[in-house]
Amino acid sequence: MELEKLQQSWEKLSSRLERQGTLHRNELHAIFENKTTSYARQTLRNRYLSYLVYLFTLVMIIVTDLHTKPLCWYIVAGALVIDILLAIPMYNLLKRIARFEENIAEQERMILSYKKMFIRNSILMGCFIASIFVAIIIINTTNKPLEVSSYWWLWLGATILLSIVIGKVRFAQEKEQIDEIQQRLTQLKEWESEMK
Repeated sequence: MELEKLQQSWEKLSSRLERQGTLHRNELHAIFENKTTSYARQTLRNRYLSYLVYLFTLVMIIVTDLHTKPLCWYIVAGALVIDILLAIPMYNLLKRIARFEENIAEQERMILSYKKMFIRNSILMGCFIASIFVAIIIINTTNKPLEVSSYWWLWLGATILLSIVIGKVRFAQEKEQIDEIQQRLTQLKEWESEMK
């Protein structure tokens, strides 16, 4: 009789612990998914900031009468296309991370892959924006040798300054978000290893 009561109470306790463990795991999954989804939205909003740099570049091209040169428009279109092509795989990877369908090791691998992708894309876009400015300077100085106006230098400086500020802000925000997601993932991993 006592053994049966003990066994029943043990079964009740183990089923309650199992339910609580499942609830806790689901809660951690939901928190992780929510953080990753909000991070994906933040990344999308940050993309719009980079287009502000392009707007300044376009204003600079128009102000300096370079808009009559087709090469300038090819350069700007190339920058936009490269930026979009670099952003699509990053956004798709973030959506995969947010779904949390893979195991924790795979999630960590995807987050590290995203970090590498973000750093590589930032370097590529920085080089491309620098090449835009070099191309504009070359085009402008070949048309009017060494007659670059102070107004042109003002726009060039403002565009470079804006791209540096936006780049630093974006990098700081994205690094903070990635670290927070990775911290949540580590907590989930520790919890799952404790449950085994």
